[in-house]
Amino acid sequence: MRRESGTDTRDLILKESKRLFLEKGYNKGTFRLLGARLDVNPALVSYYFSEKKTLAKYAVIDLFGVQAAMAKKLIEENARDYSPMLSYAVDSLIHYRILAQNPEIFRFYSEFIISGGIDDIFLQIPNIRQLYSSFYTFYHLPMKYPFEYIHAVDVGLERQVMLHFEPENAFDDVFIDFVCRTVPQLVGLNGSIIDNEIEAGKTLCRGKDFKGIIF
Repeated sequence: MRRESGTDTRDLILKESKRLFLEKGYNKGTFRLLGARLDVNPALVSYYFSEKKTLAKYAVIDLFGVQAAMAKKLIEENARDYSPMLSYAVDSLIHYRILAQNPEIFRFYSEFIISGGIDDIFLQIPNIRQLYSSFYTFYHLPMKYPFEYIHAVDVGLERQVMLHFEPENAFDDVFIDFVCRTVPQLVGLNGSIIDNEIEAGKTLCRGKDFKGIIF
């Protein structure tokens, strides 16, 4: 790797780590392999990213950012008014369809989640904390639970889903209803709003291809 500024070096390490994780998975993607690919001492990787979980966390944050942008664009292109529930449904549908249609992303992401890497990540993703908050403000709901509690439920749900996920789940109505309604129900959102926006999300995502996603 040619000499770069600190920021450039960090970005190059993160970019190459994504390639490594997609090729080898989270479990087999090591600092040693990453250093060899970049032609640097693995200690340099450790200097910028203290441990593998930290490096993978930033890769997953980028993945979530890409899917959130895709959800926002899909809603806007179809002239739908914004609502937190619709955004949550579409984002969830895109999330699981990306995993279903991109085996290398699923392997990396599921290994990372099952290893416990997700435990402190959700609230570090700006759009997720904002979405939790918007459920209360947009629908004028009393805040029964702190964000940390909702986060714990969301994390537990995602870990269990990744332990048993199969690609066909992403297109199964029972699975979709389950993953799209658990958090909204927890914050106290009306069931008819949940149902309507899940159906709207399914319509927006119907026939969309999420293969080859770059993050």
